[in-house]
Amino acid sequence: MPDDRSPSRGTFWSSWVGPALWFLCGGLAALAATQAITHRPPAAQPPPLAAPPLPTGKPPVAQPDPDRESTLKQALETLDPRSRADALRQLGREMAAQPEAGIAFAALIVNFDDRSEFLRSFVHAWAAVDPQSALTYAGQQPPGLLKTDCLAAACGGWATTNPEAAAAWAKTSTTGPTKTKSLARIAESWAAKAPQEAAMWASSLPAGIQSEAALRQCLSTWANLDPSAAAAWITDQPEGRQRDVALLQLASDWAAQEPAACAEWVSARARTHDDAESLAASLASLWSSYDAPAASTWISSLPEGEVRQAAALMAVTSWVTSDPAAAASWVESLQDPSLKNHLTLEMAGTWASIDPQAALTYAQTQPDTATRTVTLREVFTSWAQMDGPSLNQWLATQPTGPTTDLAHEQLATTRFAHDPAGAMAAAAAISDENTRQARLESMFAYWNRKSPADARQWLNETPVSPALRPRLEQLTAAPPDTEEE
Repeated sequence: MPDDRSPSRGTFWSSWVGPALWFLCGGLAALAATQAITHRPPAAQPPPLAAPPLPTGKPPVAQPDPDRESTLKQALETLDPRSRADALRQLGREMAAQPEAGIAFAALIVNFDDRSEFLRSFVHAWAAVDPQSALTYAGQQPPGLLKTDCLAAACGGWATTNPEAAAAWAKTSTTGPTKTKSLARIAESWAAKAPQEAAMWASSLPAGIQSEAALRQCLSTWANLDPSAAAAWITDQPEGRQRDVALLQLASDWAAQEPAACAEWVSARARTHDDAESLAASLASLWSSYDAPAASTWISSLPEGEVRQAAALMAVTSWVTSDPAAAASWVESLQDPSLKNHLTLEMAGTWASIDPQAALTYAQTQPDTATRTVTLREVFTSWAQMDGPSLNQWLATQPTGPTTDLAHEQLATTRFAHDPAGAMAAAAAISDENTRQARLESMFAYWNRKSPADARQWLNETPVSPALRPRLEQLTAAPPDTEEE
């Protein structure tokens, strides 16, 4: 974070000026903080965001609770981010019963993320009992993410007691990201008590990102309460992007709780609907992240086709990040040759981004020559993209041959977009003459079309075989490519 400390101001600041200004600023801050509590518009009116006038009398001063101060101190000293956030959210909920003190506590939290955790919880709980004051305070936050989050949290808190009023206010009094977040938080609170009613409201919003966000949140909350009922409801909704987004959200949340039940639903849906492919992929990705054997057993039971292929692809991509050997063993056990080859390539590329040497060993053990070649190409492509220098180091220790030629080809391809000269050097290291000359010629032709001056300079300064130079020189006579890349 930037250093906000000011330079020394010299002797101008005497021993009494600084404390006096500090006292004055503190008094103004207290006045601004308490006006939200002491001056409220009638409850029947939508709460305004403009700050009311400062009160003329002496504002009440919240006396700090020593126990709560100690709780705040302990929370801020917690090193584990999740535990610290949980403690701050809990404290925020408790402080909603003493809004003045809660506002004062928020001012003590310096770290932006910590203050956000506290305020979102505090404003949400405060709005459940006093939406007017909570929304006024939220609207007084500096423009930016914290203000957006606080307004959305206040809307969500209000919706725990009066979702219709909260929704009406958010639709007319917020815009942009604030409106999107506010509607989603309202949907969350509404769905916790009346999920179908909330879902019908969300689906009635004008089509777009705001309605999608609200409906996704409804389905997420509903899935935690009764996923079967949520699935039955969303299935009957009109086809379209809004329903597709909600279905994916439902599958994701249901899979996190009851993957077997979700899998049964997806399998049944695959027989009657054409959207099961994306649902199966979502389920497989999540399920395989914590129980890959169970997920793979379900995938193997699916009939051949796009649904099984989509699920298998996501499962193996997730599985290889945690246990590549087990993932490789499962792929090897598959009976469908087409699916097996497809997963082998996908797994090799993902594995190489994590442990390229192990992925290389796996690729080299492929018994079929054609499969081995394409698998090696996937490994070298991923390796070159993730860590080209280490691939270069490995190449320096290897004898030249077909395997190293594949590596040099992928290095050249990966480098060309940002370093054409380096790509040409990588291609020049290919041992097979025909492959080397073909790669150099094709890359030089493209380079010459896009940047002829640089290409010609490289040709003038770089040793090139007598057989290849005339062909490259002939390419320089071609007109440059005027189209944008």
